[in-house]
Amino acid sequence: FDVLIVDIFKCNYDIFIGDEKGKVVKQITKINGYDAEAVISPNGDKILFTSTRNGDLDLYLMDISGKNVKQLTSTLGYDGGASFSADGTKIVFSASRPSSADTNQYKALLLNGFVAPTKLEIYTMNVDGTNLQQVTRLGNSNRTPVFNPSGNKIIFSSNHYSDKGNDFQLFMINVD
Repeated sequence: FDVLIVDIFKCNYDIFIGDEKGKVVKQITKINGYDAEAVISPNGDKILFTSTRNGDLDLYLMDISGKNVKQLTSTLGYDGGASFSADGTKIVFSASRPSSADTNQYKALLLNGFVAPTKLEIYTMNVDGTNLQQVTRLGNSNRTPVFNPSGNKIIFSSNHYSDKGNDFQLFMINVD
């Protein structure tokens, strides 16, 4: 595929808490738009998620109750697919940053409720949103990053060796 357009606003996406049997216990978010890609912190007190509540796809952190929502990223482009380090102090995620030539197209798609995935690179930051670091500069799509148990390496999926873009492999890189 050359361009895949994903509808992010036409349906509402919200975050729910369920029990062990899959029964919904509580709705945590309720907004028009996209609250999704949620993960729970290792100690179970926080939820990290991607949201369009500010008009762009950014990362947010909130208490497990849905209170104390804090925006962690604010650079134009998609931020998502995030996960925590085992000790809960770091976050790793994928991000696209439209070039200045692509900014108008990105914003126009977003205004109409769409996003066209572009090159995704891997980033890390502290759980409070500080110390943002770009880890990869590979081009194509680098996604679904997770820290290894010791937190010094990141495992991720990438198609940066693929000629057609649909052949993904797993890679591991040092955090630094």
